[in-house]
Order: sequence, then C-alpha cells, then structure tokens
Amino acid sequence: MTIDLRRVIGDDSAIKSGGFTGAIFLTYTLNLTFYEQMIAPMLDQAGCANVLILADPDGYSGALEMGVNTISGAGRRYVCAPVARTGRCVQHAKLLLMVGPGRGRLLTGSGNLTLHGYGRNLELFSQFECDPTNCQPEERYVFVEAWRLIQKIAAENELPSAARNQIKALQEHVTWLASQPSEPADFRLWHNFDQPILDQLAAWRADRGWNNSPVQDLKVISPYFDHDTGALKRLAGDFLPDRIQVHLDPALTNLDGRQAAADWSRRETPLTIAGIGPGKDTATVRHVHAKAIIGRDVEGAWCITGSANLTRPALLKSWQAGGNLELVTFHWSSDPNAFDAIIHDPTVKVWPLNLADVILTEAEPSERPTHLEAPFVLTDLNIKGTYLDGRLSSLPVTVGDNLQLRFLRSNLTLPIWPDATLAFHLQLAAPLEGADAARAEAGDQATPYRWIDQPDILARFGARSYQSRVKGKLETILGAGQLFQELMDYLWDRVDFDHEAEDQDPRTLRRRRGVVQGEPPGAPNGPPPPGPEGFITEEELVRTIHWGIEGHQPYDRSLLSLRDLLSLVLLRLTTTTQVATAAADDDNRDEDAEQQRQAEQEAQQVKTIERLRTYLLGYCKRYGRRLVDPGFVNHKNPEVIFQNHSILGKVLLEFASKADAVFTHDDLYRCFWWVWGPLIWPESIGIEGQSLLKLLRLEHPDDRIIKAWNESGLPGMNVTILCEALGQPPGWKAGLWDKKRVATFMIAREWIARAKRSLGEDAFQIEMQAVDDAYGIRSVAELFAPEPISEDELTRLQASFARIANYQPPMQEKYASLIRLQILEKSGQKGSTEAQSLIEQIHQQGLANEYGAYRQKPAPLMPSDGDDGYCPRCCGGLTGQAKTAIERGQLTLCTVSKDVWIYYQPKMPKQLPDVS
Repeated sequence: MTIDLRRVIGDDSAIKSGGFTGAIFLTYTLNLTFYEQMIAPMLDQAGCANVLILADPDGYSGALEMGVNTISGAGRRYVCAPVARTGRCVQHAKLLLMVGPGRGRLLTGSGNLTLHGYGRNLELFSQFECDPTNCQPEERYVFVEAWRLIQKIAAENELPSAARNQIKALQEHVTWLASQPSEPADFRLWHNFDQPILDQLAAWRADRGWNNSPVQDLKVISPYFDHDTGALKRLAGDFLPDRIQVHLDPALTNLDGRQAAADWSRRETPLTIAGIGPGKDTATVRHVHAKAIIGRDVEGAWCITGSANLTRPALLKSWQAGGNLELVTFHWSSDPNAFDAIIHDPTVKVWPLNLADVILTEAEPSERPTHLEAPFVLTDLNIKGTYLDGRLSSLPVTVGDNLQLRFLRSNLTLPIWPDATLAFHLQLAAPLEGADAARAEAGDQATPYRWIDQPDILARFGARSYQSRVKGKLETILGAGQLFQELMDYLWDRVDFDHEAEDQDPRTLRRRRGVVQGEPPGAPNGPPPPGPEGFITEEELVRTIHWGIEGHQPYDRSLLSLRDLLSLVLLRLTTTTQVATAAADDDNRDEDAEQQRQAEQEAQQVKTIERLRTYLLGYCKRYGRRLVDPGFVNHKNPEVIFQNHSILGKVLLEFASKADAVFTHDDLYRCFWWVWGPLIWPESIGIEGQSLLKLLRLEHPDDRIIKAWNESGLPGMNVTILCEALGQPPGWKAGLWDKKRVATFMIAREWIARAKRSLGEDAFQIEMQAVDDAYGIRSVAELFAPEPISEDELTRLQASFARIANYQPPMQEKYASLIRLQILEKSGQKGSTEAQSLIEQIHQQGLANEYGAYRQKPAPLMPSDGDDGYCPRCCGGLTGQAKTAIERGQLTLCTVSKDVWIYYQPKMPKQLPDVS
C-alpha cells in the first residue's frame, strides 16, 4: 500500500528501451499544481509529449480554482478536460496510461492525481509493463482494454477538440493498441461503462459453474459505504459468504457504525469490523484510501482492487445508467491465501473494532449530489494566435444582448454571439502570454471556468524531441538563460542516475565524429571552428553548439550530458559574437542598423548574465542551507549529493571565468562557501546544525561515503575551486593588517583538516582529468579539439592548495624558522645541519635583531591573541607599550616575568567574514 507512484512514473527502466510518446490520466479529484511540479517533469523525461488529463467536473473545477495563480502548462503543455456526467454520479476511475510505439506502462488503482493520491495516502495500485515487440498477446490485454475505455469516453462524451487531438496523436503513433488480444486466464480489467462491476463478477463465476455455490468468506477494504450499507448487503445476498470482514480506516470513513450494527443484527451473515491504518506518527496525514474485495471461493481466491468503494453507484450501477464511472482489476489464484498479503501489509496495522463504535468522519454519503450545478457549460475553448473559438452546451434561460466571455487571469471581458450550433468566434488584440481560463456569463448566470487550449503551442510541444527542444532554447540568449535555470532546477531535485559508459561522454562522441571517423572539423557533421580573430557571428555560434549537442543523451538520463550541456549553455551565454552583416559590395547595407542590432544583442546578453548571477547567488545560498536539513539528506544518497557538488562547482568555475565582468571574484567566494561550508563545518558560515558528512553517517557507512566522494570527482574539484575562490594567502606583512583575509585562510585550513580527518588523507588528491573536467568547455574551438589541462597548471594548483592547507597566520609564518630552531635546541639538536640552515634563513629574512635578542634571553616563544593584554605563560598584565608591539607583529618579552617571548596569533574565527 505504500507505493509511491511518482517513483514508478519516473523509473527509467522502460524509457531506455524506446520511451513513450504520450500519457492519459483518469482521475476524480485533481491537483494541477502537484501535477506540474511533481509529475510533469517525470513525464517529460519519459518522452510523454502528448498528455491528456480527464477528470470529473468537480475535480476539474476544484483544480482550476486551487491553481488559478500557479498553473502554467494547462492548454499549453498538456490538455485537461472534464468528463461530462451522464447522471448525478461522478467520474471516479483512476488510471495512468503511458504508451509509445515500443513501450506501454499502465497504473490503475484507488489514488487520484493529487499529492495524497500519488504519494501520501495508502493506496492500492496495479502496475503493468508491456514491450509490444516481445510479448505474449495476453500481456497486451490490459492496455487494449484501458485504451478501449478511453475511446468509449471520447465517443460518448463531448470532449474538447484539443482532447480529441491528443487521443488521435496516440492512436496514430501507438498502433499496437488496436490489436485484439485474448483474455488471460487469471486476470481481467473491468469497468462499469455499460455493465455493473458486480454483474461482471457474477458472470465470471457463472462461466466457471459456481453461480450456485456460496463464497466461503469475503474481506473488504473501503473508506466509503452507502448510508444503509446497501451494496454490502447486496454482496452478502448474491454470494452468500459464511462471513464478511470489513477493514476501514477510522480516520477516513462515512460508515455510521451504530446504524450499521442495528441493520446487521437481523441478518444471517456475520459482519465484523477491523481497523486498518498507518502508525500513530502518520495517522493524521496518511489515510487508507485503498479499495479491495477479496473472496475465498470454491477452488481458490479472487481479488478486486481499483477505484470502486462499497457503494451502489460504484458496484451496482453502470455509468450509462447513472452510476459512477469505475475501473478495477480482477485477479484469480488457485491459492486460497494468495491475496492475504494485501491486508497483512507490514506497512499498515490491523486491529479489531466494535461495529457500533465506528464513528463517521466524512459527513457526506458516497452517493452525495454533485457540487457543481451549472445552467450551461463551455464544452470547448481554444485559441490559435489571436483567434478564439468556443462552444456552449446550451444557451442560458435569458440571453439578451449581454452574453460575454470573461477571462480569469487577464480579467478581460468580450461579448460573444453563439450561432445556431452554439459555437462562437472572436479575435483578441494579442495572443495569450500564458495559460488562462474563461467562462461565459449572462447576467447572474455563468458557466464554470474552463482552461483555454492553445493548439499551436500544444503541437509544438507535442512534436518536440529532446534535442530539438534544447536546440530551440539555445537559439536565443533568453532561451539559453531559461535552459540554464531549467538545468540547475533539475540538479536541485535530482535523486538518482545510471552510470554511463565512457563512450557515452559527449566530448568523446564529438572527438569520435571529428577524428576517429576520419572527418575534418568542417565535415557535414559540423562547421569549422572560429577563426583566429576570436569573433564569430551569433548564427555561427548557434550552429556550432547545435553540432556539439548531436549525440547527447537527454540530460535527465546522463550525468555526463548534464555537465556537458551546462558547459554549452554557458558558452552560448558568454561568447562574444557579431551580428551577421550584409555583403561588402551591397550598396544598400545599413551600417547604422547593424551597429544598433549589435548593441541590442550585447545589451541583452549582459542583462541575461546579470539575471543569472542573481539567480545563482540565491541558488547557492539555498542549496547550502538544505545540506544541513535532515529531511533532505535522508532522501538523497551520498553519490548523488557529491555528484551534484561536483557539477555545481563546475558551473561556478565556468561562470566566473566566462562572465567575470558580472560574476565577480567576491561572488565566486561567497558561492563557494555557501555550498562547501556545510559539507564539513556549517558553523563557519553561520548555519546551525550538523554538517552534511555527519548527517550522511547517520544513514550510510563510512566506506560508501568515502568511495562516493572520490568517484564523484570531488577531490580534484575541491582543490580547483578552493584555489580559484580563495586565491593565494597573504604574506605575513600584508596579513598583519588584513585580518579578514587571515580569518578566511585560517578557516580554510581548518576546513581542510576536518575533511581529511573524516575522509582520509586522499580527500584532496587530484588527477589531471578531474581538474580538466572542472573547467568545462572553455571555448568554441574546444568543441572540435579539446585541450587538456597542462602539467604546469596542475603543478600550480597543487602548490596553491598546499599553501592554503598549511597556512600559518602572519607572525607564526614570520617567526616559523625561529620557532623551529627552538624546538631543535630543546631536543638537543642545536648543532645539527637543520639548525644551521634555520639560522641562515633567519638572517636572510631580516630577523637578525630578533634572533640576537632571543640569544641574549633564550626564553620560550609563545603565541598570544593580544586581546586580553595578559602574558600567556604567567598571566601577568602587559604594559600598554608591550601590547601595541605584539599587535604590530613584534616579538616582545613579557614585561612581568621576563621569561617568555610573545608573538601575535589571532584566535580561530567563529565565522567567515563577508559571507552573508
């Protein structure tokens, strides 16, 4: 019962073998905000470009009202339509059909398309997968039956034209749904479009010759019942079970236990009640919304699960005769205990209840009258460009001249004049800029609001492929900026990935196409690299980057593609280009216009980069805070977290190098600490809580964490970004007066030390490939001939990192030779070669006077922060002159006991400066 449908939908095991082209949902209640934020991205990854959501009118209107300010894709990226009722009951079937030419996936059960239905409630769902090129005919049965139900709904109901187009698109692309498979021996998919569910069960038993044999016992799970338990009584009367046991969640039921106990006291079939539900810690937010009927029969057991509650509209009536529209699966097994696991699921608890003690928690009966009562409705509403077409189901009682269409978001009102077919047409002043809804009004009468379908935009979205969509975004600066945010948002929500082989690396594929196959860079597969002047036109840049995208795996399926695409997007956003000019001999060439276009293009580029800078600063700050959130860390594994860090570091390095005029070194410094500080030491940037490493250790063993750290490329990335973000430590002279820089490098040194203690000495061992990856694609020319980082650059990074890892505060650095010499002398090595070398260094550093004073009074050297004005050895109060001398970096003899030399050493800062 704890199935998370979001994970099922997002599972890419089927995506790799062909993918899907579309999806259709059936649902009663609906949350489009949840759909757009949590489900639509997964369908996009799976290739479901044609998506149709069919909901009950109440659910449709409720979702529209709830998402009025947040919905962006209705009518543009998917079609959502209500299923017109045949009576007063509801469209109650729940289904998700994902299909493509080479794949099928079906989910049918009890959960609605809401957060609770797809991830929070305890629901029962059946999942089916199909490879039509390699399966038995029986395996297609459930998909064909589900498809036939959708076609029945479309044929018997006036669906809008956009909904019919989505169904038609699937029908054209998924021809295997038109097959006539045989029925499996132990399974059925039943709906009650034209025959009640219980009638189909009775017919199945009759076919087996059991119509005169009683069912031994029945077990039921349902949250809703008739007010007089009529369907339950019919179940008892038709199948004559020895006993019936009802399982319900006391926190979610409309059963009146006292009345039911009185009714059943006069019946022969014993009725017992059991509670079923989650543990106490989740009982208030998770409910058992599952529905099931389990029968132990003559030669085995059967089970019905799906959308149907124990009510007359669900089980005893057909849709066309005024019942709910329901969809269930029927399973049969010769094992009489085959379905006991449904009730004895280890994730739920079952306990006995007294029937009379059950108190209804849902006030309305299941056969409640519908909430939505409208004198007339809009049956279709779509817009192409500025031309809007619509149709009414009927005319209001009094029309007059005041029939008008009111737009929900734009608050625009326009008069409409329906023709004899109740269709109307009008033209808007401008195309819609986003999703919108409208209703028809006539005085105090009004239709419910309806989303406006936008077929042109739906067609473009439906016909897209991954690469064409990415290429389309890269054609403009604005689109590239949006794609950058899309990629970063995906990184934010990323949960898992599959490892790719080396030959799937996009850069490897480009080299293979350009070199291994013997093709020069200018071959048909791609244009030549830019000339030595370093400037190319925008058209050439776009064409070149398009060539670089060829062969890409979708970024949601390939970590390498995600990293590579981020590099290409940043290359597109930051490369200086020229506007394509007319031929030199063109007498009509307008140089002023060309210069104006060039200026506008450059201004747009700068504006986009500035906007992305702001976005990236906020992103890093929020990302750092979530790293100390146990709720986040518990849902991520260390591999994904460290990979994300590596990718984010790459983005920061590339953005800093390519957009340095906007994204400053201070920006890089802040972003680095916001993201890297919480890894080891969140207090260093003012964040309370346990570090990411400590939180990971609560869930994962050390060896897995260390392995994930090393395999993610973080050792090389850490060295690279640390050196780039911090630069070089100040010398002791500069550091004496630059306390902020000193504090930064003291914290950096401690951060590195803590990381080594947790992850081992190899935590910062860098390799050339890892450093090369950290800098990404540095120029357009690198698309054709990538240049690896040089040995000199690697050596420079190693030396820079060593200086940071071994950083000494100013006076500790200044007097390091003298301090070391004293240690040797105390250990009896006064005349050693090292001691003589140190004495030479002391004189070379200009410390002869200090050395001479030390020789006259060879007292120990001890550090002091100079803040308290006391000797660190005798705790005597120092003179003001001595305090000033220490703060200026001078080696000063204690003014009280005269038995210790004091030098200044700042305290370890509690927090980094300038990181807020």
